[in-house]
Amino acid sequence: MEATFVLVCQVILAVIFIWAGIVKLSKSKEDLLKKVSWAEDYNQQTIKLFGWLELLGGLGVILPLVFGSYLWVVPMSCMGLAMVMAGAMVVHLRREELSLAMLNIFLLFMSAGVSFYRLLELDLNWL
Repeated sequence: MEATFVLVCQVILAVIFIWAGIVKLSKSKEDLLKKVSWAEDYNQQTIKLFGWLELLGGLGVILPLVFGSYLWVVPMSCMGLAMVMAGAMVVHLRREELSLAMLNIFLLFMSAGVSFYRLLELDLNWL
């Protein structure tokens, strides 16, 4: 039962972060400013970096399970995404955007939970 819940969480995380990464990579800063206010604090290259981090993290959450190899990438990707969400939470709290900060906290804990569960599943006898 819990494995199914974790898998559903992984799919949700993958969809959210892949979509967010593609949006940040495909839109200009001016286009993003029409939708989100935080983009005014960053230059185009930094926004693209955020997009790559989210896209690659989202792919790392789901692709190892699809292909059945490199399963250690899943917990590492989830922890990376949790760190990205921690940074995003700080940005939104500084901008007094509490609802977005709460979303970041939710995604942070979801990412950390998936990471912890998948890390416990790994055979780490080689450490």
